[in-house]
Amino acid sequence: MKSHLLVVDGSARALIRVRWPVLSIAVERGHRVTAFAGVDRNMMDIQVDNVSEQFATRGVACHYWEVNRQGMNPLADLTAFLQMVRFIRTMRPDAVLAYSVKSTLYACTAAWLVGVPVIAAQLTGLGFLFEPGGGPADRVVKAVGRRFLKAALRRTTLVSFQNTDDQELLYRKGYISERSRSIVVNGSGVDLDEFPFTPPPTGKIQFLMIARVHRSKGVHEYLEAAKQVNMMGNWASFILVGPLDDHPSALNLTELQDLCRASGVTYLGGTSDVRQYLEKCSVFVLPSYREGLPRTVLEAMATGRAVITTDAPGCRSAIVAGLNGLIVPVRNAEALANAMLQFIQRPEMVQNMGQASRTLAEEKFAARAVGEALSDAMGLY
Repeated sequence: MKSHLLVVDGSARALIRVRWPVLSIAVERGHRVTAFAGVDRNMMDIQVDNVSEQFATRGVACHYWEVNRQGMNPLADLTAFLQMVRFIRTMRPDAVLAYSVKSTLYACTAAWLVGVPVIAAQLTGLGFLFEPGGGPADRVVKAVGRRFLKAALRRTTLVSFQNTDDQELLYRKGYISERSRSIVVNGSGVDLDEFPFTPPPTGKIQFLMIARVHRSKGVHEYLEAAKQVNMMGNWASFILVGPLDDHPSALNLTELQDLCRASGVTYLGGTSDVRQYLEKCSVFVLPSYREGLPRTVLEAMATGRAVITTDAPGCRSAIVAGLNGLIVPVRNAEALANAMLQFIQRPEMVQNMGQASRTLAEEKFAARAVGEALSDAMGLY
């Protein structure tokens, strides 16, 4: 029996660009698929129209809800939740799949209230709610958010994680009920055709970090490590790509520009297509404090790039230390600088680890395999 699947994400662009493998598997198997995509006031109408057109050509109807993924306005959150309840009640899907923490809070709770039989959450990371530190206001927000997340997850029939650390943490804290199944999938996967292998450039080593520009992504450690390496000689270049946002630990543009000047890092802003930067770099760097399973690392691996990342949940799951990259302690700029120096002093590591990255991407992280695993777990045969 074919089902009606509703897929919810707080980002319309992520839904078409990153989540498509799961939607495409369901469409191919004959299920009806509807997308409910988050937009905010910063998203231009032309972008909304573009996403709608892309979905329509692939056989998926796309609708929109206004939500601020990083916002903490209770009235705005309540309005978004009520919009979600009305939409699910109108559509009456057989299954709901929610991506990311905020979508899970709204969609899984709303689906339970409406009586949807299959309620699935795909946690792409635990995000701000489980990040250490922060001021008194942040701690209150995190405590309230964790309480709501626990209530939402206990209404699910399936919870999908991108690493075993997140799965074990939420089981230990009682976030998953006995009625729920849980699985671990290899991230969101990566389209190996969209990110083909290209030989890493030879000559002067170029390090690249792609991430939203806030503290928990390890931006400060990247800048400090670059500064330390640059003090030893002009052996490498350092690029930072990523948007500014309203995350509580985000840097503003003036702060970032001052830090980049002091460390010798070139900041290139955000981008809708990371491939041009991946092809030009020698080594990809992500010193994040916690991830689900970082898509940028998978894209770098598919392109054939060695990776430096941290010994943190999600990050350490993406690579095999010593084979296709190096793992350093979290919040340790000196260790990160030393890892960078290894690639400068032994440039053959760039080529060897880059080739190993591509092989691992082909064997473990192909987007279609991830989509099939999640679709099967939801019973969408």
